[in-house]
Amino acid sequence: MDLPTAWNLDDKSTYLSVDSSGLRVNYEGLGKSNRDVGAIRANNPIPPYCKLFYFEVDIIDEGKNKWIGIGFCKKEVNLNGMPGWYDDDALKFRGNFNFIMGRYEEAIIDLTKLLDIEPNNKFALRYRAEAYYLMEKYKESFNDVNKLPKIDTSDEWASKLLAKIFEKE
Repeated sequence: MDLPTAWNLDDKSTYLSVDSSGLRVNYEGLGKSNRDVGAIRANNPIPPYCKLFYFEVDIIDEGKNKWIGIGFCKKEVNLNGMPGWYDDDALKFRGNFNFIMGRYEEAIIDLTKLLDIEPNNKFALRYRAEAYYLMEKYKESFNDVNKLPKIDTSDEWASKLLAKIFEKE
């Protein structure tokens, strides 16, 4: 089992440099926008069967704007932007989280971004439709839920929400 032991010198954003040990990373960008960031992956992924994994990161200089994010991402995530801000998995997670927390407007923002990436995403259409419904925005809810049967003709949830919307109008 190969565990992460250092940073990957070849799998990083353009704004970073890594020392030869692979343990020290320096940010060399301007830090003026949320696209001017540095991100790097470890030399090995954490194996999915690893139930517990511990790692430490020391922040030696937090920078002028203090924009630091530490976390995990898939191999496909572009490291020339803040991981988790723009990829579809992050948008799905945040949309769902905000929906559960009752922050429907914030959920709609992320779900809309997800639909910009993937227009027929059932998850995003379903949650956005329900968020609109709960906000009593029935026209917007109808527009989203009406797309679901075209994607999946056996979507019973969509049929039930459509019936509830027709009751309200």
